[in-house]
Amino acid sequence: MRMKGNMGKIKTLLRVLAISAAALSAAAKAPNRVLDGFSETGKFAKIDLAAASISEDMKSAQISAPENRGKKIILSTKPGLLKAGGKYVAKLKYALSSPDPSALAHIRLFAPGAQRHLGASAGESFAKMPFEVGAEDANAAVSIEISGPLEASISGFSIEEGDGETFISARGNGPKFEGDLGGLPTGAPEFSIDLPAPKNGATVNAADYGMAEGNEDCASALNRAIAACKEKNASKLVIPKGTYKFFSNSTVNIDGFTDFTVDGQGSLFVYRRDRGGANISVTNCLRTKICNFSMDWDWDTEPLAAIVKAVEVKRDGKESYADFEIVDYEKYPLYGKNVRVANLQPWDAAAGEIGVEGMNGIGFGFSPVDKGPRIEWLAPNKIRIFSGHCAYIAKDNIGKFYRMQHYYYGMGGMALVNNRHFTMENVNIHSCKGHGLLCSGGQQYWQLINVNIVPRAGFPKNVITTTADHLHFARSKGYFKMLGCEFSLGSDDCINIHDITSFGVKIGRKSLLIKTRSAALEPGNVVELRHGDYSPSGFKSEIERVERKDGKTIAHFKKAIPEQKFDGFVLFNRVYDSKNTLISGCKFHGNRARGLLILSSNVTIENTRFSHIEMGGIKLETGYTFNVWSEGYGVNNVVVRNCEFDSVNVCDRKYQGKARDIFIGAYLRRDPSFEQTRYPIISNVLFENNTFKNSFGLIALISSSGNVTFKDNTFENTVKRMSPNAYRAAFYVNNSQNARIINNTWIDSPLVPNPGVYYDADTVEGLVVKGNRVAEKP
Repeated sequence: MRMKGNMGKIKTLLRVLAISAAALSAAAKAPNRVLDGFSETGKFAKIDLAAASISEDMKSAQISAPENRGKKIILSTKPGLLKAGGKYVAKLKYALSSPDPSALAHIRLFAPGAQRHLGASAGESFAKMPFEVGAEDANAAVSIEISGPLEASISGFSIEEGDGETFISARGNGPKFEGDLGGLPTGAPEFSIDLPAPKNGATVNAADYGMAEGNEDCASALNRAIAACKEKNASKLVIPKGTYKFFSNSTVNIDGFTDFTVDGQGSLFVYRRDRGGANISVTNCLRTKICNFSMDWDWDTEPLAAIVKAVEVKRDGKESYADFEIVDYEKYPLYGKNVRVANLQPWDAAAGEIGVEGMNGIGFGFSPVDKGPRIEWLAPNKIRIFSGHCAYIAKDNIGKFYRMQHYYYGMGGMALVNNRHFTMENVNIHSCKGHGLLCSGGQQYWQLINVNIVPRAGFPKNVITTTADHLHFARSKGYFKMLGCEFSLGSDDCINIHDITSFGVKIGRKSLLIKTRSAALEPGNVVELRHGDYSPSGFKSEIERVERKDGKTIAHFKKAIPEQKFDGFVLFNRVYDSKNTLISGCKFHGNRARGLLILSSNVTIENTRFSHIEMGGIKLETGYTFNVWSEGYGVNNVVVRNCEFDSVNVCDRKYQGKARDIFIGAYLRRDPSFEQTRYPIISNVLFENNTFKNSFGLIALISSSGNVTFKDNTFENTVKRMSPNAYRAAFYVNNSQNARIINNTWIDSPLVPNPGVYYDADTVEGLVVKGNRVAEKP
């Protein structure tokens, strides 16, 4: 009995010692708090007592500035408080309201290299901002600035040493996880696209209407043939195989057909145009197919782009310039003309694709009305670009290559609008101005089969395909398949799928002032309002009328609008909804911007390869800005399976301060933004059985999300980077619920010092990191 009693005392003592040791360990690891509240007034260089009153316990503050119309620094820490080269985290708990919601008043929390724009918040909100002080910056400070009329309370303000992250290593991460994952995402549902079902229709031959290789206006000839198809109730238009010139500004219009096929029979269409709509427009058709042709540009007369080498720079104020040699030409076809330079993108000469580590692009505008910088021809193959920004970027890249591009948005290859059950098969877009394919309106139930946006083989000077996105959704009604396609060398995303939303502020009982640039709102539309953090407001109503006057848009609803909890409301108008997408057996590579930008739901991406992409493989996103665009209804039910990602962020592009292959998150108020939402607007996402090779940064940055799962993926890194990241091939999770990183395999590499998962313990709940392992290369 005595032995048993002593054993009980020993166990109790061991438990006490273990708890004490854990407490000591936690205390040792606790961050050093540099500032906590407002009691240490000697640590502040400024506190504006006219606008901010400090509580008696010196832990909180009230800010009252109901008449403020400009920007004002409320407080700033004292120079010297922060150590040069140090890493810190600033934390702020606050609530904010404004007597004038349309002013979009906000607090800006900022420090060296970091800032947060914090808008209206009916309840207490939390902001966390990591930052790093420069090695030579002895006067760094953290400041709080107000903008616009507001009342605000700050219930907590602190600065801590460290990066504010917690790390779980994949090494020794336990046995294979076999726990219950619940219902995993299923992706796109089964659906089919109906092919044309003609009933004894006639066949029209385009050659009978002037379609000939010697005709430089084949657009008019093809339009005559299309009109004849309408007149004859034809079911098919055939184009004899040939090379045809489309040198007028006319668009080929295929409109209002049912059970109709256009067969190019292997023809090549060569375009040269300077204005107008897309090269080909297909609208309001049912069960229609276009197939078997290629589209290209007249590069001999008017190149869309060229490879140039930076050879000289002069920085001299407004007379600054950079000189470039056009490497593939002795005499450039546009020599002597006042050409537009739309942008210069880093060119990997060895790969023949866009994207070089350590180099940045140089942009001069997107719109057709942007004329670009002043230029001067120094020789038939040498151009001078007058731009201080260009000179600043190019000075560090003398001898390196860029792709000089002359166009961006405008015109386009093919516009697809309001078609149902539409098929495009065996079509190549080798190059065009603008988007390769633009989808808009009520486009629904449609597919691309072996549609390729790639340069024409044997023409090495043709170094760009599309001068904007390869495939761009402005809006649609969903149900899209893409099978066995290849997209490359365009100047923007391979695919951008989204619907246009709006952001507005309440200005009356039933009225919203729309702040975003584009507002796809019409009387009779039934609109759902989401709060500024994307959480449901419970409001859905029909629009009674839309008032557009003096550059302003006001939507008047039939029902009374609830009170705002944040800056305003995001308007979900589900007249359009680009959900239900299957992408299978495709290749995306060598382009500027992202591989896939997905702002829709019910998506399956399978058996697809992503490689040498400038800014990341896949981006799952939704967001709004106050004055430009607002896009997407959130992302839900996405499956990415059996895909390969190889070097898909070659320019080391960062979001929330970190480079990544995959981005999952939102942008709030501005794009991009560090601000994320705790509401899981991106939800139910599964990445399974994929291979990630040579990541430049994170495998994935996961935020504003719920139920994101990465399971049974493999990560392999063999290529050394110029700027190694400590977080290379790891994950980072913030502002998320129930993320699962399970049963993944890292191939052991000295290039990946920290395989595992970083997360923000202040904003992450329900994280599961189990069953992962680091293995030797087989």
